[in-house]
Order: sequence, then C-alpha cells, then structure tokens
Amino acid sequence: MQGYPEQLIRGIANSQFIDSNGLASGSLFQFIDTHRSDGFYEVSINWYDEKEALQHILEQKKDGGTFQFKVGAAILQRSVIDDLIQNKLNNLLSYERAPLDGNKYHGNILRKDGELSPEIQRGIAATIALMGVKEIQYRDEE
Repeated sequence: MQGYPEQLIRGIANSQFIDSNGLASGSLFQFIDTHRSDGFYEVSINWYDEKEALQHILEQKKDGGTFQFKVGAAILQRSVIDDLIQNKLNNLLSYERAPLDGNKYHGNILRKDGELSPEIQRGIAATIALMGVKEIQYRDEE
C-alpha cells in the first residue's frame, strides 16, 4: 500500500515471545478482538516513520511506571505482509494507521475474523514472525 514506510515495529513485552535461538515466535503476533465493526482483529504496531518511532516503543511505560516492552522491539519489513495480502489473503489481512494520544506512530496489522481456520491463523502469525522480523532491538537494562 502507498503511504506507509517500509518497516514497522512491534513491542516485545516479555521474553516468552523470543525463542532460545533469538527468533521472534508467532505468539508475538496474537490478533486481539477489539470489537471493531468491520470484523477485523488487531495487532498493535508502530510505523517506523522516523527513528523516534523506535525510541517511542522502547521508552513506553505502563501506568505504574514500568516499561511496557521490557524486552525491546521487533523491526519488521512491511513487504512480507504485502506479499501475504497479494498472494493469499486479499481482503483477509491488512494494516492501518491509527494514531493515539501521545503516539502518532501507532497503527495495527489487521486480520479478518471468522473466515480462517485456527491453523491458518497461527500460520499467519508464524509467517509474520519468521519472515517479517528482520531485527530485534533489545531494550537497555536499567
């Protein structure tokens, strides 16, 4: 799609999303039902519009003051998602910008619910993790 940067970022909240080989697992891309009227489930991401987008994820904190993404962030190539959309999942997979107060980079990867078997749903998440994640930026320990 036009108007989107080549890369996007997914925060990594805990080490269970990274396997023993340092690879992102499919569980990092669990789509959430946010009760959208269009029937899509979401995976929250930041668009890598500029280097500050990565810093925003790494510094994001919860209400209690602890870091939201304790492990760090996965940097993904948008082209992997585009390939899935164009070759297999047209109208079933997409993405969007969805800025939030305090986070102009926010967006979502979207997957249509109810039209894909659980096996295919897990396959989508695994493909995005294995093929899309090009780098993991670990948060500096403090």
